[in-house]
Amino acid sequence: MAQSLVSLGRWHWRYGDYDASEQAYRQQPPVRAAALGPDPPGDPSPLPDAGVLRPTQRDPAAAEAALRRAAQIRRRELGPDDPTTAGTLDALGAALRDQGRLEEALPLFEAGLARQIRRFGASHPRVAVSLHNLAFLHDRSG
Repeated sequence: MAQSLVSLGRWHWRYGDYDASEQAYRQQPPVRAAALGPDPPGDPSPLPDAGVLRPTQRDPAAAEAALRRAAQIRRRELGPDDPTTAGTLDALGAALRDQGRLEEALPLFEAGLARQIRRFGASHPRVAVSLHNLAFLHDRSG
C-alpha cells in the first residue's frame, strides 16, 4: 500500500496537482512505518520526493528535513558513494541554494561531483548534471 501512495503522489505531481500529491506523500510514511518500522531497510524513495515537493509548496524547512533524513538513510543503506545517495545530496544542495544558503550548498555539490566522477568517469551525463548544479551555484554567488 505504501508504494501505491508513492506512485499516486508522483502521478499527481506530474500532472500539477501538488496538493493531492502532498496528501499522498503524507499518508505514506505512517503506512510504511507500521509495516516495516521507522527506518526500513532499502531505498527510502518517498523522502526525497517529499523534499522536492515541499519547496514547490513553499515549505523549505520541511523540504530540508525530508532530504536530510533521506540522505542519512541512503548513506546507511546504500553507502556514501551510491548514485542514489549522491542524487539526494544534490537535491539537498539545491534546496539550500534556493534558500540562499550558498555556503552550505557548496560542499554538497562539490562532494556530489566528486562521487559522480569516481563512480562514472568524467564524461558521464550524471557528471554533467553535477557540474551544472555547481556552476549555477557559483553564478548565484557572484
